[in-house]
Amino acid sequence: MGSWKSVAAEQLLAEESQTLIAVNADTPVELACQTLIERQISSAPVWDDQTQSYVGLIDFRDIVSLLLLGIRKDIMMDSDSKPVQAIVAAAQAEQSIPVRLATDLSSRNPLHRVQPAAPFMDLIRVFGSGIHRILVIEDGEAVQARGLVSQMTGIKYIWAHYEEHAALTELFGKTIKDLKLGTKSIMSVGTNTKVVDALTIMIKQEVTSLAVVDNLGALVSSIDMNDVKFIVKSAKFHLLHGSVLQLVQFIEQQHGIADGKDMAPTFDVTESTPLRQVVAKLVATKTHRIWVVEHARGRPTSVISLTDLYRLFMASE
Repeated sequence: MGSWKSVAAEQLLAEESQTLIAVNADTPVELACQTLIERQISSAPVWDDQTQSYVGLIDFRDIVSLLLLGIRKDIMMDSDSKPVQAIVAAAQAEQSIPVRLATDLSSRNPLHRVQPAAPFMDLIRVFGSGIHRILVIEDGEAVQARGLVSQMTGIKYIWAHYEEHAALTELFGKTIKDLKLGTKSIMSVGTNTKVVDALTIMIKQEVTSLAVVDNLGALVSSIDMNDVKFIVKSAKFHLLHGSVLQLVQFIEQQHGIADGKDMAPTFDVTESTPLRQVVAKLVATKTHRIWVVEHARGRPTSVISLTDLYRLFMASE
């Protein structure tokens, strides 16, 4: 059995049977957002007809940045940059804002490319730097990009094949405490915090999720950049000025409507939890992070993100 780190990028795509969804650079942001929601994806590469190339990515972090640019005056964005100036001018003229101006507005999702034959290890290094998605594209085949490999794509592959590799099997049996896994400096908000304030904190602090805690500091839920899709999809923009608890309850209600049952995602573990269970929960819930608590439903002490996992895989042999 060869090294799992040598698996080609195109093989990761093949196992997921992915169809690449792209948006045109001249598409209005609101239509691009609708595409993300309807196709149930959190990001899409942006295609420019003028340059005949992919010029970036659009994701919900960019959508949130755009929303906050119009709501909050204290958002720290480069007001001297041409894209921001163009966005402000378009908004003042009540014109649609093209995706090309919003691409990587959050400055957190630059477009990275790899060849189809690139080994998984090359992608692991990029994912370990905090990048969430990589475009797989052959030189000279700009129009026919193979697909988009996300952090979750790679984690799902590792989860499906870890038992085939002794080193991974051993690693997956170790606990969070054994591995010293996770980020201790977590950020949280109270249940009464306004959604717009929580989103502002995420933009300013360059994080994509916050723990939601009660008056005793116990973990209640979490709020994520991608949660804004539920507000946009339902056109309930008043939720931006409601509490994070109201948004969490609304999202759970929407999941219940969609699935025909109540849904409360499992998102916490303890230090004694083995890595195997951590990855299983992340894959099952399709989330990018999981909170480590002192005990079941207790105070959060750290958070484990997919980026943390890739840094662990980078260091493992």
